[in-house]
Amino acid sequence: MKRFAIALAVVMGGAIFAPLASLGQGDNTLYVKQFPGQDVGAKLTNAMKACNPNPAVSCVLVLDPSLGSWAPGVMPNLCAQCSLVDNRAGASSAVATGITSYAGLLSALGFIPARGGTLVVSGPVAITSNYTLPSSVKVRVEAGGSFNVAAGQYLQIAGPLEAGPYQIFTGPGAVYFGGGVSASTEKVIPQWFGATGSAKSSGFASTAGNPVVAMPASGRAIFAVGDPVTLVGAGVSGATYTTTVTAVSGMNVTVAVAPSTTVANSPMYSADDTPALQAWANSVRSSEPQNPSIGYDLRASNGPSKLYVPKGTYIVGCSVPLRIYSSIILEFEAANTNEAARFYQCSPYVSAVRLSPFNLDLNGNVINISGNEIIKSFNIYGSYIIGNVYTPGVVFDPAPNLWGDTEIDHIYCGTMGGACLHAGFATTVTASAGASSITVGDGSVFVTGQSIIIAGAGTSGAALTTVIGGCGTAPCGNTFSISPSIVTTVSGATVTPAQDWVSLKINNPEMDVTQTHFIEFVNNATASAWINNAEFYQTFSSAVYINTPNPPILHMTQVECYGCGIRTASNNADNYAVFVNNSGAVGGDVKITGLHSYRLGSPLQAFGAGGVMVSTVAAASVTDSEFWDYDSGSAYKVVRIVLTPTVSVQGNIFTTTTASGGIAVSVCCTPGADATSLNVSNNTFKAGSYSGIAIGPDMNLSTQNSIILGNQFVGTFTTKYSANLGDVAGVRINGANVIPGTAGAPVGTSTGGVLLVNGSAAAGSYPDGAAGTWTPLPVTKSGTPTAGHGVCWKTSTQLGDCTAGTWPNCTTCN
Repeated sequence: MKRFAIALAVVMGGAIFAPLASLGQGDNTLYVKQFPGQDVGAKLTNAMKACNPNPAVSCVLVLDPSLGSWAPGVMPNLCAQCSLVDNRAGASSAVATGITSYAGLLSALGFIPARGGTLVVSGPVAITSNYTLPSSVKVRVEAGGSFNVAAGQYLQIAGPLEAGPYQIFTGPGAVYFGGGVSASTEKVIPQWFGATGSAKSSGFASTAGNPVVAMPASGRAIFAVGDPVTLVGAGVSGATYTTTVTAVSGMNVTVAVAPSTTVANSPMYSADDTPALQAWANSVRSSEPQNPSIGYDLRASNGPSKLYVPKGTYIVGCSVPLRIYSSIILEFEAANTNEAARFYQCSPYVSAVRLSPFNLDLNGNVINISGNEIIKSFNIYGSYIIGNVYTPGVVFDPAPNLWGDTEIDHIYCGTMGGACLHAGFATTVTASAGASSITVGDGSVFVTGQSIIIAGAGTSGAALTTVIGGCGTAPCGNTFSISPSIVTTVSGATVTPAQDWVSLKINNPEMDVTQTHFIEFVNNATASAWINNAEFYQTFSSAVYINTPNPPILHMTQVECYGCGIRTASNNADNYAVFVNNSGAVGGDVKITGLHSYRLGSPLQAFGAGGVMVSTVAAASVTDSEFWDYDSGSAYKVVRIVLTPTVSVQGNIFTTTTASGGIAVSVCCTPGADATSLNVSNNTFKAGSYSGIAIGPDMNLSTQNSIILGNQFVGTFTTKYSANLGDVAGVRINGANVIPGTAGAPVGTSTGGVLLVNGSAAAGSYPDGAAGTWTPLPVTKSGTPTAGHGVCWKTSTQLGDCTAGTWPNCTTCN
């Protein structure tokens, strides 16, 4: 066996349970009590003089229980080949030091009894083959101690491990925590794998030959003279190179070796922590057998160690994202200051973190293909922002089953170019008709048996749904087989998972100054999100963005939104604080309670009190919310709900300060043939030259379940109520059957409302203030009835349904 210069200690209580000869061939074992000396230290000194002088022969020195009553004296330093086994009666531990080989490690472990002991490592120990330190062994690694794991091998630590924030794992091999029945390492920190916790990153622009590089205004002036710095793309022929900072002046940094290539908006960093963090993230994995029916079990046999991030800054995603596997607990150290434990997204072109829905066993096999994670105090910042670059910070990769019950508590996102959290995986493929094997841009998320959708690859260019095969039990990679095969040749076609369901519970999130959303669901994702007690500041766009063909579930409570949405944006989605668009069949629900949306003051007036847009869900409610200073910039609605059968807008406050047009509450367009149940009640509108409540066009309202009641209007409104209905008998307002006005005043005055039928005002409608009812509409029609979308005039005072002919050319009205 190859010999290594190391120092290692074994600590245990009780007697020696293995023969001393097991320490290895050539050992000479000496009992210290047999040597002269007035105390233990003196006896030990004399015993070492009797060791074989050959440094290749181990010398084992034993302190047996009879020395427990002796004075300790001054303990000497052990000789290079000496090992000490301390088993004195009354001592809390037995210690063996000076092991100089992997064989010595195994021999030392032989002394630990079944009831357990402690292994103290103070020098480098080589792990040359797969090995598991049993759960009965507590490992303590001192500064200077380490495990060097050979390539292709692993060290599994089943029991507890203690070490300071310094590197203790080296070599290309793997380290895994967990597997113990009753004991394990509670917190696994990235410093053990070489992460610095003090790295720096920003963006830069350079000119070839000029040693001065400029950081962008959105970057961070944090570099100091003497810092190593890596400049991405600024080396010879666009290579990445590393140099040293020689001077700093504001946002300009002078480097020792001038760039060879002119670049703009590229990352610069003192260290990339991603490789060390990846080894750290890989070390905590589940080995629970796959059971899709229950998803992940956080009590898996390789747990329950957690990934813990101590206070510091960690640079992530300079060239590749950090991938964190599922069935784990990820926790960041929190503090009362802005700087606690924090990830910095190194490059705005690369996501910092990808969260995997599956896990891998110790042999790299995929297990548990539905996600579940607990994430606490997650803190992520962008190093700098580039306009129109929207790479998300944290990505949820798709699950073949579902992402179930992932909980995120106290997440913070700041100064990011893209969304903080992103779901909705997509990649691309180019393939010929008849191909049964394809190569995609990114296949790392796919597994055997997973269904995918390839746009345009089906019959006559339709979408093709096919099933992945040929990957065995490992993640697929970019090339894999499919069945059925490609029907139509495609180039750069979008590939999405057939199912991409992400279920999240997010408590106490905060986001400051970003280019886009806090959370976004796109492509083929199915959103299921609960967001509670949130604070979002200057998101530049909607804080929550859902735009997929699948029914969403979104529940939000107590959300503060400062400057969410761009008031002057031409893109409808960017005007809203919350944007939900289901482009598929009606389904899902949106429930928003306690949303407070505020406009920012000068000089950020463009960032407004964005409202809520919901489309094509089964039920939507906005209650007990406030929208302050929402006027300005555009005529978009504050609460806009379309194609939704059940709508509730209650107990809200809508306030503007200047006249700008637009509508506070807009409900439009009954989905399909179903009637909409509408409740717009007990809201307060404070406005100038703004419309209050608009219903329609083409609404078919439920007669029994629709009501507009108890709304208060303060100020001057263009119109308080307006409606463009397909069935005017279907809505009740303050107990009446149509749109209200002041008692005795005709509908259409500034104090009343406007009733539209097929876009035209219905004349002569008067309310009876005392009875709260309406008189018949004294409107006569002659000729072909064309009163509404599928609605016609049955008599001069009664609407009916078009039962013959094609609207608007009805021939029979009943």
